[in-house]
Amino acid sequence: MSRNYENVTTIEGAEIDEAAAREVYEGLWNLERSWPEKGGFSFAGTMQLAGGESEPEAHKRFARAFREEFPGCAVTTVWTYLDDLPCESYFTDAGAEV
Repeated sequence: MSRNYENVTTIEGAEIDEAAAREVYEGLWNLERSWPEKGGFSFAGTMQLAGGESEPEAHKRFARAFREEFPGCAVTTVWTYLDDLPCESYFTDAGAEV
């Protein structure tokens, strides 16, 4: 079962080449935007985790890929599950005062 996620990944702590880091992210996930961070870069995009892969498993996959390119870098991933976001609904009856 595929599950839709937004992912934000931040890499820090090593000499990081932005173009090479973008290539690593694009090989893992659908890159939609990126921005510089102090000591690194962040990348974000939406895509699906498939084949039963969990968020912790996906984090390990991302960390391995970035560490292969940039040994010793720190990798943070944030996963937002898009298929069941919390929401609040409000209703005003047609005859009610607003």
